Amino acid sequence: MGKFCTGAVGIGIAGAIIGMHMYMFLSPKDQRQIHRGLKTAVDDLKTVTEKLTEVM
Repeated sequence: MGKFCTGAVGIGIAGAIIGMHMYMFLSPKDQRQIHRGLKTAVDDLKTVTEKLTEVM
């Protein structure tokens, strides 16, 4: 289990690094679209967590 978890974390970190490099090569317009999408996703997650805390 330890080797699997270490491998999964390594793959996750490698994916994050590759994603950051791809983001840096995008045009500013595409970067703004990604920012908007992430902001919407974060707002949705905040709403869901607020609802979950109200239920508990």
